[in-house]
Amino acid sequence: MAEIEVVDSGLDSEQLSQLMRSVLTGLWHEYADAAVSLVQVSAMEITPVSRYVTAQRLERAARVIAAYDRAGLTAFAPAYVHSSEGVWMMFPPAVEASGQGRFLLDGTHRVMAISQLDRLPLVMQMSRAFFGPLPCSPTTWGGYTLVDHQPTLAENLADLDLRYFRPLTTYFNSLRFDDLAAARRYVRNLLKEAGDGCRG
Repeated sequence: MAEIEVVDSGLDSEQLSQLMRSVLTGLWHEYADAAVSLVQVSAMEITPVSRYVTAQRLERAARVIAAYDRAGLTAFAPAYVHSSEGVWMMFPPAVEASGQGRFLLDGTHRVMAISQLDRLPLVMQMSRAFFGPLPCSPTTWGGYTLVDHQPTLAENLADLDLRYFRPLTTYFNSLRFDDLAAARRYVRNLLKEAGDGCRG
């Protein structure tokens, strides 16, 4: 089993805010004018949308939490996660917050794993008075099914309407790199693009 190491991203709060806003705006148009912040929440304060939880991903999330602890970092602050399988950039679980409620759109396994330890995860919260329709029907923490296989998108998200689908998980899962230097170059380029966009 591959050992996991978490490396601090080294981003200050201003860079982090700029980076998150740039990434999120590119993924869903309604995030362009949303307030983006890092907050610690209880699982009971947010509503999940996934119907299935895979045993393998839940176990991996627990190992990532242990790696954050070894690094002396708060789970799940943005960081580089390194193993023999490569390096990926980890953003916190993503939560939409509005008058409609608070919905967990990415990071179900991580929130579940850390909540089992009676701790509060750090999440990336996008806040707005109103968001358009969710891409699927929400569920509850007691309404999920633990499975050994990876469900399809349509299986995992009840009543899925792709017109409103936010490709958060797809993007975050793509942030895989051969080494730490490549991951850091990618983040530097994102920050440069975000800075150029602010000046444009």
